[in-house]
Amino acid sequence: MEVKIVGAGSLGLLYAGKLAAARIPVTVATRTEEQAQALRENGITVVRRHDGTGTIQHGTVNAVSVQAETCLDGKGERERGWLLLTVKQRHLTQPLLGYLSRQASAGFRIAALQNGIGHIEQLASVIPQGQLAAAVTTEGAARQGFDRVEHTGSGMTVIGYADGGGEEPSGGGPAETDRPLKVLQKTLEQAGFDTLLSKNINTFIWNKLVINSVINPLTAIHGIPNGQLLDSPFLRMRMKLLFDEAMQVARAEQASPSPDLWDRLIEVCRRTAGNHSSMLQDLQGGRETEVEWINGSLLCKGQSRGLRLPAHEAVYRAIKELERKPGR
Repeated sequence: MEVKIVGAGSLGLLYAGKLAAARIPVTVATRTEEQAQALRENGITVVRRHDGTGTIQHGTVNAVSVQAETCLDGKGERERGWLLLTVKQRHLTQPLLGYLSRQASAGFRIAALQNGIGHIEQLASVIPQGQLAAAVTTEGAARQGFDRVEHTGSGMTVIGYADGGGEEPSGGGPAETDRPLKVLQKTLEQAGFDTLLSKNINTFIWNKLVINSVINPLTAIHGIPNGQLLDSPFLRMRMKLLFDEAMQVARAEQASPSPDLWDRLIEVCRRTAGNHSSMLQDLQGGRETEVEWINGSLLCKGQSRGLRLPAHEAVYRAIKELERKPGR
């Protein structure tokens, strides 16, 4: 199956590198021509240390910058495979949405792996129904350069149609609309990713949103890896305050997050004890964080429901202040 990955940050390089190492044809669309050239020349190296193996995988990919490819899209192409969208929400600009619309017109189905909420509605405005899937992953990755990424933790990738489609027919067997998802699942599993298909992807999206809204800002504010949140009674108390407020919003939105989500959150901290959250990595790298689309999105939803979220407002303001801090 043809796979295109748009976004060559940590997650994009991880998926592209492991797919390429499994000899699955991959094209990576990058933001800059400089990175595209590096990927064409060097391929992608994936380093895996978290399990103690020190495994190194290498794969060859095709690469092109989004700007260079724009004029070539949507001109009578045959039906294609899947496009994995691994950019952060802040990069979903109008030019990129136009690019994705042309990719859909050229025959690609699109699986969106953004954190937070709100991106699916944006994408659904330019991508036809039945061609848009949402995906949630707990894979951990840290980019080490244009063409090198560390696989910091294995997890699960869950994928489902954004509109909840793909229901089983009454006669049994997979629905016709399920078949492309099953092909994508098998392709990712061939590359070593544990992959699950779901007809209720919204639950997984909210599960991850709640967990991210607790772990990410606290680790970023205090400059600590995930596991150290559990070492302090004070931080555990703040975790519970953030969790309870996020669950209040989820219930108001009738999102049905998992009933054991607090236990899952604690387990994520333990399982990824040495990892730095993406929000902490962004602050350390001098980049804008995703707080607007994680805690900020909860604040917006809460406000529309008449809910006060003082714990989330506090961490949101703290992260925005850290983003403005010179030389952070």
